[in-house]
This record gives sequence, structure tokens and C-alpha cells, in this order.
Amino acid sequence: MNIDKRFNTYIEDFVNIDPEIVNDARKSRDNMIDKIKELINKDDELPNLYEDVIHFGSFNRKTKCRKLDDIDLMVCLNSEGNTANIHDSIDIIINTKENAKTLNNYLNDKGKLSSIKLTNKIKSIVQSIPEFSRSEIKRDGEAVVLNLISYEWSFDLVIAFATVEFDDGLNYYLIPDGKGNWKRTQPIVDKEYTKNVNDKYESGILEFVRIVKKINQSRSIRLYDSSYLLECFILKMFDGNLNITGLAKLQVILNIVNYLVNHNYNPIYDPKGIQGDINNEDLQVKQKREKKLKEIRDDLNNALINKDIHYTKSVEYLQKVFGKDF
Repeated sequence: MNIDKRFNTYIEDFVNIDPEIVNDARKSRDNMIDKIKELINKDDELPNLYEDVIHFGSFNRKTKCRKLDDIDLMVCLNSEGNTANIHDSIDIIINTKENAKTLNNYLNDKGKLSSIKLTNKIKSIVQSIPEFSRSEIKRDGEAVVLNLISYEWSFDLVIAFATVEFDDGLNYYLIPDGKGNWKRTQPIVDKEYTKNVNDKYESGILEFVRIVKKINQSRSIRLYDSSYLLECFILKMFDGNLNITGLAKLQVILNIVNYLVNHNYNPIYDPKGIQGDINNEDLQVKQKREKKLKEIRDDLNNALINKDIHYTKSVEYLQKVFGKDF
């Protein structure tokens, strides 16, 4: 076996999620959606769903690497005609009307709609599903996390309200900010941006995103706490019309890591135009990351230098990058 074939085997066995697991995950997701819809629409203490449950997150964008650990779902409720004070992207306050039929049951001590109380209500609804009685269900920041006994992945359920159309022609979703108020998001923009970049390269980019995420995942201390930030960096690189025609996969990965080194301190803006610069860690964090990225770059470069002349040495360098699974 040569290095390129070994790398392809590694990608198949340790990076890409097994197609059977993807199929099972989608079935379990659809089953979960049906249960949520049924329970919410018959619960008199909640407004009905405003639209169907929305798939979002890296599993939906096909940028999640093995192993599949969570599936994100957005539960969009009817706002009952209530309004929000949107002066920024975060710390948004939702005001309820006196005649709001159900949402007035979830106000904070200042009389504003509490995302924590409403999320806890969703948590109690999910706990009422008999087949989930032995599962771990908790509120974790902005989401209800449901760890099912029967699956290796969890479901992250996020409640939301749809806004009216903004000046940019988009409507947004208000989701919990983890502190009791609300923040804006628009996952459809994320998915469309990912698809548009991927389509420029005839659907060949997402696997590279997954491979570099796997490198990040395999470190004892992750280079990027936010895999979303890493994904945005990679997509921005490919969106810059990088020519990868004819390049071996390992060479492309080296090019990506080299890009990450060279742009480590640069701003990277949320494609949704909501969060601004998301490369906002402390300088010390970025300095440590730069050092580790350079080590990975050197190991990849040495692996490529040796791949046709010294197979064993090339493997040793790649194991430093990807771990012993390589």
C-alpha cells in the first residue's frame, strides 16, 4: 500500500461518517421531529409550531467528521404577535403582549420572555416521552441536550422565533443566548454559503473540511475550540478561488494548514453577517495555536517529502498529525 491509498483508507475508516450511521441518524432525527411536533402542538401551555422543525448544524451541512456526536434541531414556535427589541445581534429582549395566550407563562422578573424558562419547558416535554425515560436530558446553555441510550449521538434542541424581514431581505431566527435573553441566527445562510463554495469545486470541498476538523479533534488540546470557526476559515480559503486541480489530497491538506498559519491572526467574519469577527480569542490562545499549526505543517511537509522514497518515515510523520489511527 502506498501513502495515498493509506490516506484514502484512513479517510473512509476514521474521517467520513459511515453511510449506514448517516442513514440511521436521519431516521432517528425524523422520528424525533415527529414526536416533538406531536407533543408541542397538543400542549396547551405552549404556542403551536410556526413552521416545521429546522435541520441545522454541521451534520446538516455535511461538514461533521466521525464520530457523529450530535444532531441540531431548531424548534420554531409561533410568536403570538409579540415583538422584540433588536438593537444588536445578542442580548435581544422579547416583549409579550397582555393577551399572549401562552408565552406570558415564561416571563422573567423584569416581565420579559425568558429563554431559560421556555427552554426548560421544552426539556420537560421531551422528558415526558416514555421511550426517553432512561435517557439523559439536560439544558446546556442555549439548547436542550437529549442523550439517547440507543444512539451514540445526542440531539440538541433549540427553540426559536422567526422575525419579520429585515432591510437586507432576510428574516432571522431568535434563539436563546444561554443567559435568559435571545440572539439572532440564520442557519439557512450558513448552509447556502457552504453549498455555494462546495459547488465551485464540483462538490469536492466538504471532505477536506472534515479531514482538517479530524486533525483538530485528534489533538490532546484542540487547536480551535470552535469547529465552526475552523470551518469558516477553510471555506473562506476555498472561496478565494484556490486552484487545487490535480493536487493529491495530502497536498491540499498541507495547503489548508499553511493558510491557517498565515491567517491565524486575521479576522474571519461570520457568513451570516451577524456575529462579526469570530476569530476573537485572546492573543495568547492564537500564539499557542500558531505554534501547533506550524508543527503540523512541518510534519505534513516531511510526510510528503518522504512518501515516495521512505514509506515508514512518511507514516510516522502522518501519525503525528492524525494520531495512531492513521
